[in-house]
Amino acid sequence: MDRHDYEVMRICVIAWLRDVRAMEESMRDLEHRIDDMRHRIAGVAGVDYSAAGGSGGAASPDPTGEGVAALHALLDEWDGLAAAYAAEIAGAMALCDARWPNRRALWLHEACRLTWAQVAGRMGYSVDRAKHMGAEGVVELYALMPERWRRDVIPNAVPADCMADGRMRS
Repeated sequence: MDRHDYEVMRICVIAWLRDVRAMEESMRDLEHRIDDMRHRIAGVAGVDYSAAGGSGGAASPDPTGEGVAALHALLDEWDGLAAAYAAEIAGAMALCDARWPNRRALWLHEACRLTWAQVAGRMGYSVDRAKHMGAEGVVELYALMPERWRRDVIPNAVPADCMADGRMRS
């Protein structure tokens, strides 16, 4: 694999980690909406609507049935997100596991939104060391992350070992 300039690698890796973070946030948001709907259904199900007056004897919609249908729609949406995102999130988390401290530092900073001071405190290093580890993590992750994130973020990026005229350096 050709090696790109560090800034190109950094842009690509951070774009990927932020996308993974957005996937996780989407799933968490949907989980909160599902929990909300479950609570509303539980609250509605405990209320006796038989005494409620209707106009002209017309049947009013069943709030419990509507709630259950909405819940099923949210659960279907969650299943779709899980199918689309689970492998990528799991892969990113595995690549940034604590066994690889440089990648872990970068993960904590970009995916978990910790400051470098918080990363340093959590990992037991100085802030400068944590930042240096994050920079090393960029280089490590660039080689391991999904190909499309190396290719699509900056489509016309030329590897650092290529000359401007397209010839390879010796």
